[in-house]
Amino acid sequence: MKEFVISEAKAETAVLVGLITPQQDEAKTKEYLDELEFLADTAGAVTVKRFTQKMNGPSSVTYVGKGKLEEIAAYIKECEEAYDQWQEELHYPEEEANAPQPVGMVIFDDELSAKQMRNIEAELKVKIL
Repeated sequence: MKEFVISEAKAETAVLVGLITPQQDEAKTKEYLDELEFLADTAGAVTVKRFTQKMNGPSSVTYVGKGKLEEIAAYIKECEEAYDQWQEELHYPEEEANAPQPVGMVIFDDELSAKQMRNIEAELKVKIL
C-alpha cells in the first residue's frame, strides 16, 4: 500500500507597484492593482503590499522615482530580516503558518523596458515581473 504525504507548498509573496499619472488617476490605478492582485493570487502568489507613486509618467531608468525604489528596497530588506530573525528563534511546527515571509517578487503594473528591468533587479535583488 502506498503512503501519501500531504504537504502545503508555501506561496511566494509579492509586492505590487503602480503609477498614478495625469492619464491614469488614483481610482484607475487601484482598479488595475486589484486586477493584478487577483492574477497573482490565481498564479499562487500572495500580495503583501502595494506601492504607488504620483508621476507625470514612468521613469525611463527605474519606472518609479529613485526615492520610491529605495522605499520598496527597504521594505523587501525589512521582510527578509524579519524572516531571518524568526528562523533563528525556536518555534513549534504549528507556528510555521504565522512566520514572516520574505518578498519573492515585485510585480509592476506596466511593461518594463530591458533597461528598467536591469536597473530595478540590481536595486531590489528579487524577481521582477
